[in-house]
Amino acid sequence: MLETVRAPEAATDWSRTSGDKPIDAWSHGEIAPAQARAMAAYMNANSLLAALVLARRVELGGCKRLLDVGAGSGCFSIALARANPELRCTLMDLKGMGEAASEYVRASHLESRIDTCPRDMFRQEWPAGYDAILLSNILHDWDLSTAALLARKAYDALPAGGQIFLHEMLLDDSHDGPPTAVAFSFYMLVGTKGQQFTAAELFSMLGDAGFKNLLVTPVHGFYSIVRGEK
Repeated sequence: MLETVRAPEAATDWSRTSGDKPIDAWSHGEIAPAQARAMAAYMNANSLLAALVLARRVELGGCKRLLDVGAGSGCFSIALARANPELRCTLMDLKGMGEAASEYVRASHLESRIDTCPRDMFRQEWPAGYDAILLSNILHDWDLSTAALLARKAYDALPAGGQIFLHEMLLDDSHDGPPTAVAFSFYMLVGTKGQQFTAAELFSMLGDAGFKNLLVTPVHGFYSIVRGEK
């Protein structure tokens, strides 16, 4: 941990891989089926409650097609589809993760409204045709420059008027609170290549990408939605 704090650039860039962390699968652009199933189960257990609350509280603003980037188990799209009967979702993730997520979609009987799109979010173009993009607990896996890259790719994929939704646990502007978010940020530092961000940092990142009408809305516990419009 101290090594990473002292030289974060040696560990955080998405193109650098050491091969000893699950996050390296996304840096490599591929994940083995067994690891994908294990990661999907972990993500589902970690995020299911947050997904259920998010689906009840977030206003999608007439969104009909949502691209869920780095969808993991698909629990956020599953919850949103159940809460919004007109909504269709696409789970965009590495091929192995998409296959693992499909099992959760089938168990939820939502195959007609949730599909998958195998994609390396760094090396490949993102699909078009969606009026909203969700990145839930994705940017915190990476450093600021990599998160900014993902924000720009989201902007390029959206049509005019399209919306981006970032679901993250936000740090205070001082970066030393609230304690739960700080602890989670250290967890990201050790377990991934990232950190938690402040609302101001995410606003700046989205603004630099071209998004406007930026808004932050508390959702559940220490989680918030940061929203922007193209």
